[in-house]
Amino acid sequence: MSTTKEVKRNKKGQFIRGQLPWNTGMRMCSPQWNGGETTQNSGRVMAIVGYKDNGQAIYRERSRIRAEEILGRPLISDEIVHHVDGDKSNDAPDNLAVITFTEHNRLHKNWLYRKHRPCKRD
Repeated sequence: MSTTKEVKRNKKGQFIRGQLPWNTGMRMCSPQWNGGETTQNSGRVMAIVGYKDNGQAIYRERSRIRAEEILGRPLISDEIVHHVDGDKSNDAPDNLAVITFTEHNRLHKNWLYRKHRPCKRD
């Protein structure tokens, strides 16, 4: 006895209208599949957290997911996950700090000033 589904076809070998294909609902394993994570150009790692009704993936930042797991609560919109060592792909618990948007700007104010400061001329 075969484990595959029985597929109904007409005399020409075509699928009958309304007949679902044998692989309906199955996710295909692609050689490009990397476990549901992708890296943005900014270096942040995004992870799939679900799918919309049309099959499109819903992504969230992996660092926010890990911070929520550590804290045991969802982050509010004003909270930012700061990477202490500056590596946005390093989501180790000791490298993540949850701070407010204002604190994050204050933390990076000196760094941005040094980076974009105009050169002094003699």
